[in-house]
This record gives sequence, C-alpha cells and structure tokens, in this order.
Amino acid sequence: RALQFCNKAVELNPKKDTVYYQRANIKFMLKDFNGSIKDYNKAIELNSKYIDAYYSRGISKYKLGDKEGACLDWKNILLLGDTILAKEEISRYCK
Repeated sequence: RALQFCNKAVELNPKKDTVYYQRANIKFMLKDFNGSIKDYNKAIELNSKYIDAYYSRGISKYKLGDKEGACLDWKNILLLGDTILAKEEISRYCK
C-alpha cells in the first residue's frame, strides 16, 4: 500500500524530489534495487544536492554489485560537504 500511495504522490507532485526519494526507499525495502536507483536518479535530477539520495543510491548500486558506481555516489557526498556519512562508506567499501 505504501508503494501505491507514493505512486499517487509522484503523479500529483512530479516536480517534488522528496516523493521520488520516498518511493525509492520503499522500492529498496522491497529489494527492487533497479527501481530504487531510477527514483533516486529522478530525485537527484530535481535536486542535485540531495545528499540522502546520493547515499541511498550508492547503497542500491552496491547491492547490485556496482561497487564503482556506489563509491562514486559516496564521493559526490564528500563534494557536497557531508564528510561523516561519506567517509564511513568510502573507508568501508571503496578501497
């Protein structure tokens, strides 16, 4: 039901980054990592400084075996100024 609610929210607010982010999180929980990446991409397209979307998209990419893509997303977080979140993931997964 949460996914249906988010689908409706996207339909009503197609220019709002947070509705794509929330739908992506639900898809992630459902292990639809490709679907979550698509929605994180849209959230980032609407807000290029959306740190949480970069972080979560990195996790989705990592789950799909795209370590390079995940590390790139986490390094982008560094560029946006969130060093704590980024450094933890980079030191753990991007050696």
